[in-house]
Amino acid sequence: MAIPAELLAGRAAAWAESDAAVRAMIVYGSLAQGTADADSDLDVIIVAEPGQRDALWERREQISDLIHGGHEAVWHQEPLWQRPYRYQSWDAELTELDLTLDEEHVSPWAALTRGFVPFVDKAEVAARLRSDLAAWTPPEYDAPAFDGPTWLWLNYLHGKLRHGEAWMVRYGLTDTLSNRVLPLLGTAGHSAHHALDAADIDRVQRAAPASGEPAELRRSLRATAELYAWALDRWSRRTGQTVPRNPLTPAILDKLKASES
Repeated sequence: MAIPAELLAGRAAAWAESDAAVRAMIVYGSLAQGTADADSDLDVIIVAEPGQRDALWERREQISDLIHGGHEAVWHQEPLWQRPYRYQSWDAELTELDLTLDEEHVSPWAALTRGFVPFVDKAEVAARLRSDLAAWTPPEYDAPAFDGPTWLWLNYLHGKLRHGEAWMVRYGLTDTLSNRVLPLLGTAGHSAHHALDAADIDRVQRAAPASGEPAELRRSLRATAELYAWALDRWSRRTGQTVPRNPLTPAILDKLKASES
């Protein structure tokens, strides 16, 4: 029996094949990787013919309803913080369509490096995408821009811990690991499981706070700072750039170590 994502893909392919404004339909994510289950969404890129993307975008709700099986989605959003021309919709059974529109060809991005399947391809779009991905490198994390604020943030969390604000500290440490340490390692929270080896995942997990107890938060604060400094060296080796040197770093590290003793 077909799972929801497969049903969505079948309807999407039938429409894409018949619509003259569509050049290709590329599926990525779990369905393309062979790991989809009953809770999986359909991640799909519709490639418009030249000059047709805006017209397809105007029809996004109609296209979504067609792919959902002819009934209206009960919720939708346009996650512009991720990229333009992206539309997500859910039906009453929580089946999700994650629809992206490109024009003429597919713009490479990280999710496509883990595999894709061309369900419809009228103009060798998949061949160009494979070539483009082979030469593509993801945007690198700007460590020098964020290094100073990160050390000041860790110092700020130390102050919050001294005032008993355990929740703020626990949240702040998780945020630092997700949005400062993981990018230095070349990944993000949503892809760390696939991108990091077991040793690196273990390092991050061991630094994370296991509870909101003050002693545990002091340990995690020191461990997170040390892991961040270690990750800076990894970033430097990967990118060939110089490790940023904040003059406040030694004093902040000493303060965090002293507070744990």
